[in-house]
Amino acid sequence: MKDDQVYAAIFDQVVHTLEGSGQTLPCAKETFLHATEDDPNSVDILELSRQKDNAKFLEEAYSRILKRTIDESALQAWNSSLVLPPEEFQALVVHTIVSSEEFSAAHVRLYNNIYPLQRAFTGAPPAGSPVTMPEKLMRIYRKMPAPMKKAARKMMGVK
Repeated sequence: MKDDQVYAAIFDQVVHTLEGSGQTLPCAKETFLHATEDDPNSVDILELSRQKDNAKFLEEAYSRILKRTIDESALQAWNSSLVLPPEEFQALVVHTIVSSEEFSAAHVRLYNNIYPLQRAFTGAPPAGSPVTMPEKLMRIYRKMPAPMKKAARKMMGVK
């Protein structure tokens, strides 16, 4: 039996067990199987971008990049953006996840990233993003001397 067949059988058994207790698994079988194929420390963004359904892309991005299922509050925050064209939505999701503290703590390397991460530093998230820059952090940044601001922007990889 191949690994993917074993993982599919495990997924089916878990779903069956959860259904018996009135619960559901918080991810699709396709998302689970993709996660089992990945190197746990790196994600191929080009391969991930082949998913053109925005809701499935969001689920897979959380699963593969942050190594967890999307929580209900994040799903609600993303709902209004699900109508965007896939390329625009995917860029927004990748930028938002990569800009998060959780991504920094995950120690996941992205490769073949087709969405450039350079953007002007305004302290504001991309339009429609559920992530915001903490106001306290922005107040500190605004009070920094120009050379320190420049160094901070350089460290963050923004213009």
